Amino acid sequence: MNTLTISNIFSNFSFYKENYLSLIHDPTHYFTPVEDAYIEAWPAAKKSLVLGDLLQLWFSEKWLLNDSIQNLFDVQSKKRISVLSQDVYVYQITGNLLTGSNQSKAWSLKKQQGSDVSLDRVVKFYAECWALNRPHFNFLVQHKTA
Repeated sequence: MNTLTISNIFSNFSFYKENYLSLIHDPTHYFTPVEDAYIEAWPAAKKSLVLGDLLQLWFSEKWLLNDSIQNLFDVQSKKRISVLSQDVYVYQITGNLLTGSNQSKAWSLKKQQGSDVSLDRVVKFYAECWALNRPHFNFLVQHKTA
């Protein structure tokens, strides 16, 4: 399996968005390693995140951050409405479950680059990560066919 980088994923983001369901149900794609994608929240052990984990967390909008609020004008109701722009995708969390302090990384679609962010509830992100449904991966079958 080739290791992906975060920039690889976002340079082909429309592909991942269109093929999301088939990718997360296929263990060979789901378990594709992603460089620098992990959650390390003391006192728990570090957990590497693979492609399928990230796709589930992002497309279920659990690891998305609101980058900005866009003020729009609704022509029919003649009222100003605010829309949250969710284009910041968390891919790395290093922090402390007890104190909540963290140094995390996220990718901005608008800026097309990663940046450092601070999350307000590390426990929430940790729980969402551990609640993921992963497909079964039969290592012996994979090894024989490779």
